This record gives sequence, C-alpha cells and structure tokens, in this order.
Amino acid sequence: MQQLARRDAAPLAEAALEHELERHRTALAVLERLAVQLQVLDTFRPALAAKGVKISYGQLSTIGAFDKVVYLSDPMFAGDWGQRLKAALLELGWKLVECRDHGSYESVKLTTTVDRRRCTLQFTAYKPKAATGAGAA
Repeated sequence: MQQLARRDAAPLAEAALEHELERHRTALAVLERLAVQLQVLDTFRPALAAKGVKISYGQLSTIGAFDKVVYLSDPMFAGDWGQRLKAALLELGWKLVECRDHGSYESVKLTTTVDRRRCTLQFTAYKPKAATGAGAA
C-alpha cells in the first residue's frame, strides 16, 4: 500500500516508468520459471507446424499467475487456431487435463512429459460459429 501511495504522489512520468519496470521484472521472472516447460513445448513446434499450427513467442502470456502453466493467447484473426492446436497436441500424445465449455469457446488445458520434464499448456479454443448457434435464424 505504501508503494502505491508513494507512486501516486510521484510525478506521472516517474510513476509510469517504475510501473513498467516492475511489470518487466515480473514478466522476466515468470519466463524464467517457465523455461523448462518452454523447452518441452519447443520440441513439438516442428510437428505442430507440419500440422498447420504455429506457436510464436508473442502468444506467451506472462500476466497473472501463469508460472506453473504455459498460457498461450490466440493469434489475431486465427479463427479455429485453438481447436486445431488442441487436435494436433492430442494426436501428438498430449493428455487432456481439462476442457471447460463456455458456450462460444472452450478453456483447454493439456499436459505432456518428455524426458521427465513436464509441460502444461492452457489456451482458449473458439468453437465454429455453427457449433455455438451464432448467426442462426
């Protein structure tokens, strides 16, 4: 609380800079904790690309409490990317941990182990519009 009060009293430029530096330190710490899981995920990227599913560094989320799970955001305008990722990972031997239905999308969590190193991945898989009733007359 004192830090927030101090930051609120500081000049805007100084407070904004400190805030961004803090977010950066937090993001780096999350990436360091996820390093082993990201190495495991990297081993699957060529096979995923062969199935038409790409994962890039820009999809990694370091916001929130994602230090035990690799959280991927959808690429913009990707449509069925999450559904294709889910199908491809299941074909590659990943195990489905959780799949919560939220109407127009699913929250998907999958896991795998390679050489005693585990990777748990979470992402959103949007459903095709026909499956959700969107656009129905």
